[in-house]
Amino acid sequence: MGIQASLAWALLFGKTAVLEEPEVLYGDPERLDLLSARELFDLLQKVQDKLQEKGYTVHIDKADEVLPLEPQTLHISKDYRIYFDCFGLKEIILRPLLRTVFILFLRHPEGIRIKDKAAYRDELLDIYAHIFPTLDEDIRRERIDRLIAPGQNAFSENLSHLNKALSSLLGQAAASYQVYGTNGHPRRILLDPVLVVWE
Repeated sequence: MGIQASLAWALLFGKTAVLEEPEVLYGDPERLDLLSARELFDLLQKVQDKLQEKGYTVHIDKADEVLPLEPQTLHISKDYRIYFDCFGLKEIILRPLLRTVFILFLRHPEGIRIKDKAAYRDELLDIYAHIFPTLDEDIRRERIDRLIAPGQNAFSENLSHLNKALSSLLGQAAASYQVYGTNGHPRRILLDPVLVVWE
């Protein structure tokens, strides 16, 4: 256990009111190794609060952006808003068309072949209408038709943009939510469908 962890442990569970480098380890050094990511984050927050009580100003840089690598549950609302189950529900904000494509793949865990994209036109239109109800119906139809147009790359390009957006939002945790696949084979999201909760 590192010196910072020892000091944190001493501050929270030790009897001394002075923050100093310990000569021996405080508390149970094995216990930190057993804590989950969430418990460690809570511990960091408690340390920050304790230090502030003692008159220190402490900032844990980007602590609220620390995300677990193990897959977390996605919660999908009736209007297809997407919430990531991590330290409380956090909404994943995507552009309407990217969110439409993401929802389509979440609804089809078996995967979708790019060459079959036109078969999902009605479903895409329905999803897009729920996500962007204020957009003119003709414009919605035009955008979906452009997305699935034969001989065009719009669908693949949107998958690429979706994967980049998820990577930007979720960092290394994005791998479970991105769309994977090779040419001629179904592309799909690797997330276990059990971890997708629909309202």
